[in-house]
Amino acid sequence: MITGAGPEADDAATREVLTRVNASGAAFLTHTVTGGRYVIRVAIGAVTTRPEDVDQLWDRLRAEVASVLRSRP
Repeated sequence: MITGAGPEADDAATREVLTRVNASGAAFLTHTVTGGRYVIRVAIGAVTTRPEDVDQLWDRLRAEVASVLRSRP
């Protein structure tokens, strides 16, 4: 969940991050709503997932968050 511009704008930004990561093909993320807020859900279940795979996903998420925040008015 991205914070700072109000709940509706923050949820829209979080949706955009999820869409960008999924469109990249680097990972497939899902979402949920908790406490009325849209959040990204990361589920790691494959036994072949390596720590560096998780690190790469984290880096991708952070990069997309930064990009979305830069594009905010």
